Amino acid sequence: MAEQAKMARRIAGALFVTLFLLWGSGYNTFGVFFTPLLKEFHGTHASISLCATAIVLFTGAAAPVAGWLIKVVDVRLVMGAGATLAGVSLLGISRASSFNHLLGWYVLLGVGLGGSTMVPASLILTNWFTERRGTVLGVATAGMELGGVIMTLLSARLISTNGWRTAYVVLALPIFLIVLPLIIMVIKGRPETFGAEAIEGATGPAGSSDLLIAPEDGLEVREAFRKRSFWLLGLALFCFGFGVAGALIHLVPLMLKARYSAASAALALSSVHALITVGKPTMGAVGDFIGARKVLAGAFAICALGIVLMGDAGRAPILALGIFFYAFMLATPIALVPVILLEIAGPRSLGTLFGLLFFVQTVGAAIGPIIVGWVFDIIGSYIAGYTLSAAILFGAAVSIMGCVEVYRPVPVDMLSAGD
Repeated sequence: MAEQAKMARRIAGALFVTLFLLWGSGYNTFGVFFTPLLKEFHGTHASISLCATAIVLFTGAAAPVAGWLIKVVDVRLVMGAGATLAGVSLLGISRASSFNHLLGWYVLLGVGLGGSTMVPASLILTNWFTERRGTVLGVATAGMELGGVIMTLLSARLISTNGWRTAYVVLALPIFLIVLPLIIMVIKGRPETFGAEAIEGATGPAGSSDLLIAPEDGLEVREAFRKRSFWLLGLALFCFGFGVAGALIHLVPLMLKARYSAASAALALSSVHALITVGKPTMGAVGDFIGARKVLAGAFAICALGIVLMGDAGRAPILALGIFFYAFMLATPIALVPVILLEIAGPRSLGTLFGLLFFVQTVGAAIGPIIVGWVFDIIGSYIAGYTLSAAILFGAAVSIMGCVEVYRPVPVDMLSAGD
């Protein structure tokens, strides 16, 4: 029991580092590469936004496949293959000689991230921890944003001194030197035994076995599709992806347009990731205390307000307040959506269902940056695009309020008694 508790914490730590280096380098740094890529390939704001869209869209497309594969093969094979593809893709981006080559490598980067980051990490953590899941998911996955803080500043420094191509090479190396060994030697999909004694030390005090759910319990995919709450959750995540992605990807160009320095813009982007690092576990813990659905809806509404304020980038105090609201609430879904989905459908098909929802979110996130960039190309201002993003995100808050618990899990003790 004590050894399994140590193993659970060790795995959570390994996932923290893995997400730090994979997501922090592969996606969260894109904003500081935006302007160098714009100049290098003589593109438009919409065309360069397409690269970010490729990462997000193909991360989402790979997610349900990864969720299904994890039920069939060892999770280390899935994550290892995804991480390897992500590292190779970063090296490929550094060597791209045309926009089409660049875009192709970003597509492969998205596939690699989809197989090695959010869905596998969330499933592993859900398997190993049965209490305070929102808190655990928030803390362990905060590596994504902390990686964004450090890797964004590192990338900005490398771009200014050695160029964007060298920066991508440097981002790729830790994936091969650190991430792959961690996946192979530390990561494990689920405990070997299941029950109160097996995971008590990893999750909470004795006497909490009534909260444990058997892995085989829950709805099949087709049964979940018949639940209204599942579709409302999907709609909310689509609106969320659309609303937040454009604001994040265009933050650096927005600030440069408002005559802030490149260093200030990079610092602002790093501040976003720093605030997420604090906000995600905080909101996860609040969700565990007062309810995931209420907290997620409130987070969406506050995040939408932040985007509206960010659109007024000409006034630094307003911009700073907007960034605070936006960033602190931005990653709340990562901590709480798996919890809500578990309440709706149970654990049986959690991997596939979470992968599908993640894909729906990434479709929205793929569209958002393009629309914001397109609006800018037409009118020469980001205000309208950011206002549209905020309105759609507020729709996510309304949608999430319609999600209710529609599945009552069967406690492990009851299943055992039935045997």
